Amino acid sequence: MSMKKRILFVDDDAQVLQGLRRGLRSMKDEWQMEFASCGKEALDAMNSTPIDVLVTDMRMPGIDGVQVLVEAFEHYPQTIRVVLSGHATAETLFRAASATHMILIKPCDTELIKARVQQMLRRNERLRDESLRSLVAKVAAVPSAPMLFLQVVKELESENCSLEKIAQFVSMDMGMAASVLHFVNSGYFGGRSPISSPERAVHLLGVEAVRDLLITNRACSAQRTSDFRSFDATMVWSQGIGASVGARAIAYAHSENSAMADDAFAAGLFHDIGQVVLGRALGTFYDSVVERALSRGEPVWMAERDVIGSTHAEVGAHVLGLWGMPDAVVDAVAFHHSPSESGASEFGALTALHLADAMEEQKLMEAQGWSRTVDRGYLRQLGLEGRWEHWMNAMSKDGIKL
Repeated sequence: MSMKKRILFVDDDAQVLQGLRRGLRSMKDEWQMEFASCGKEALDAMNSTPIDVLVTDMRMPGIDGVQVLVEAFEHYPQTIRVVLSGHATAETLFRAASATHMILIKPCDTELIKARVQQMLRRNERLRDESLRSLVAKVAAVPSAPMLFLQVVKELESENCSLEKIAQFVSMDMGMAASVLHFVNSGYFGGRSPISSPERAVHLLGVEAVRDLLITNRACSAQRTSDFRSFDATMVWSQGIGASVGARAIAYAHSENSAMADDAFAAGLFHDIGQVVLGRALGTFYDSVVERALSRGEPVWMAERDVIGSTHAEVGAHVLGLWGMPDAVVDAVAFHHSPSESGASEFGALTALHLADAMEEQKLMEAQGWSRTVDRGYLRQLGLEGRWEHWMNAMSKDGIKL
């Protein structure tokens, strides 16, 4: 029998806490719910026993919600952190962005709270290894490619600042794209469906909000030169851009579904984000895993599975899930090396990413014909096995040299 999840609700309004008690009574068999009336009580509760989910108001006397969230992130990073507030300003939420997984705006129906918390708990458990989950949870954001980050800073400081240019730069960088999509999909804009387009996220936020999020509150920063010998983050970023454009081209070649194309683009951009997360979480140990893969001529994900117990695909999907990405993007990242295991029965972002990633590998290997990494059984199941040349042509027409 699984243990109950420990959920801590924090609010200085007694009526709000009472309403949560009544409205969530149906969860008493699954959740051990506790209620704190101030920030100090919340910190004391977290210090006594690990909390699975923290749900806190923002404006409270004394220790406010921002401080509670930051303390939880720094000392208990594995805790899922949710804002439930009706008076939080954008500036306050930007300050807490890196320490927040989800934002719920009051008044909020308890059924919605229940559904969102259950979803976050399910996504958190995608990564089964608890010790690895704790290490990964300490990574609040992914660094940005230095040149692209500086281009955004330069554009933001320009007198004739162009939101369109900022959106283009952000959409080419997994660090900045992850930060803006995380915030937009956290719930700040209400109950809208999650989006996967970094450009759309930038336009929703606007110039000042992008500046506050990325620069003022440092939700993202340029990657520093590392001591890694074998793990090359620059190559991960480069391959992400190639895979994103390729996956989008393949998606459009299959249908004119723009939503699928957006999902495919995001999945391509983020498909190896788990490598960057593992590099930041494990340091030189992860470098040794990559070195082993290179020395043996085996795929990095196989070495990760053997040494770490989980692959960068699983880690990336876990992180993206907690950051509020659409399910199609999360699943595509999770299964891009092994799409047959996904249970998918029709063409989607996963298909487009798997094909684009295989073609990128083929390009690097200067190989002809079928890539050695493509899952032909999966393509056969979808009735797509005979269309390899079609997908290659689609990528070439989109300006990708193969």
